[in-house]
Amino acid sequence: MLGLTNKSGRGIVPEGYDQVSVGCDLRKRQLHYVVGAWNERGQCQIIEASIIPVDSDRIGVQPALLT
Repeated sequence: MLGLTNKSGRGIVPEGYDQVSVGCDLRKRQLHYVVGAWNERGQCQIIEASIIPVDSDRIGVQPALLT
């Protein structure tokens, strides 16, 4: 089981964590993302996560996601 914690602060890769991965879920009106730092034991600390609005109603889905 992977432990998900954040003891180091937002946007900071903690000491001993040497791999970083990013996940992104593109939706019509929102883009959700999460950034995790991983150590050699397979433990993950979330260092950034947020939701970004997508202006698809005004300019269309594909152009809005690319913007």
